[in-house]
Amino acid sequence: MPQEDIRCTLSRAKPFTQSIALALCTQGIMMLAGLWLTPFLLHRLGPYQFGLWIVGQQLITYLTLLDFGVVALLPRETAYAARVPHDLRRLLARTMRIVLLQTPIVALAGLIACLLIPQRLHEMRLPAAAAASVFTLLFPARIFHALLEGLQDLAFVGGAALSGWFVGFLTTIALLWNGYGLLALAGGWFAAQSVDAVACYLRVRARHRHMLPSRAELMTPSPLREILGRGAWISVSQIAQVLIYGTDVAIIGRLFGAAAIVPYNCTGKLISVLANQPQHIMRAAEPGLSQMRVQEGREKLTEVTGALSLAMLLVSGLVAVITVAANPSFVGWWVGPAFYSGAALTVLFAICMLLRHLNITAIYTLFAFGHERLLAKTSLLDGVLSTLLSIGLAWWMHSVVGVVLGSIVSTSCVLVFCNGRVLAHELKVSLPMLAAPMKGWLWRMMLAMCGSHLLAIGLTATGFWTAALTAGVAAFGYIALMYPVAMRSALKPYLSNLLHRRGHQVRLYAANG
Repeated sequence: MPQEDIRCTLSRAKPFTQSIALALCTQGIMMLAGLWLTPFLLHRLGPYQFGLWIVGQQLITYLTLLDFGVVALLPRETAYAARVPHDLRRLLARTMRIVLLQTPIVALAGLIACLLIPQRLHEMRLPAAAAASVFTLLFPARIFHALLEGLQDLAFVGGAALSGWFVGFLTTIALLWNGYGLLALAGGWFAAQSVDAVACYLRVRARHRHMLPSRAELMTPSPLREILGRGAWISVSQIAQVLIYGTDVAIIGRLFGAAAIVPYNCTGKLISVLANQPQHIMRAAEPGLSQMRVQEGREKLTEVTGALSLAMLLVSGLVAVITVAANPSFVGWWVGPAFYSGAALTVLFAICMLLRHLNITAIYTLFAFGHERLLAKTSLLDGVLSTLLSIGLAWWMHSVVGVVLGSIVSTSCVLVFCNGRVLAHELKVSLPMLAAPMKGWLWRMMLAMCGSHLLAIGLTATGFWTAALTAGVAAFGYIALMYPVAMRSALKPYLSNLLHRRGHQVRLYAANG
């Protein structure tokens, strides 16, 4: 690769790597806080109200589906239009008009949702109404967060989100401490969203004010059908995610009873928390991919897509081996050995995560290329197929293992026969050629998984330090195995630059002693 191209690539990668580093820090802080918060909530609320708290969190998640995909489209559309300020102002004006028109619909949907809460959960009505009101009030402000993502101001976006979460966390604790109970859920969420929204708005006003539309541009009518149509497909994809990620517990509860949910959930908790780390790679890369689609050729796009897929798998594989090695000790320390469902379920969770992350790589890349309609269809297919297979296999096997197997089979089919084939066609390469960068990773990953499983068997003691030791040993072995794969791939310029900067910082620190 020519030196000028390397410098250009590294320059483009700077906000991306900053966002990844901040995301890792954020997720680590949230994970530690969550481990502490669970017993605190149980103590302050009791088991019954803690269950209602979880229901309330799910309700808030469903509320975020009410934007009809319009705000979700904005980062990609911003990346397309960022080079022409007039086009960007027109895009923002059109998006703002749609969001303002949607706000009364969101308010009505929130009201209906509150009225539909059954009488036996009447304690949730006031907190749900407060959460719906907060969401409606702050609904238009989500535009500024999405705009900064599209402009690749990723370090600030991550910092604003972390600051908002921290303020929300403290607000939640304070409200709970003063006896506000379930209202603390809405209060903490309001604090978190407000800080993030205000910070992003001030950043846009300070750094990108010239991109904001004028009042005349806001009042100028423009055809909205196209963006609403594409946004509708995004909404279908978001609803499909509920089927993919939100039905396993319901299936287990229906087939095996509520008692079976607890060990299943506890066994999968560590991997579900750590799995958020690799996903941020593609979230951070999406605006850059959208720009590259306009500015770069197919060869460069193929190279970057392969590098992102490998990066995703490298980080995802690290999460998998750590979980397989440390999960027995972790679950035993956290909630007790009785809530650990065994190594087989842990390994299946890891395999399912790896396939999901590989599919996510294809999904984000295709989304950056404008295939939201296709992705809506394949996501819906994945959700329906996963649900049906999980029910069938769990019933046939008389085990919760069937639920995870159903998800594995569904993801494999959608990845190979749908998303993978379309991505290969988009990049004008064969499917085997698209998968070529992953060959060296695959056999090493199988070896690492076997080693992690043996490590978990050898260290049977429970406790935090046992879990930390097994996780550290598994991580060291995995990094040693995968280092040659990373340095022989298109990731080498990024990693070499990162290692050089870190080495320079260490030398400066040692010199200043």
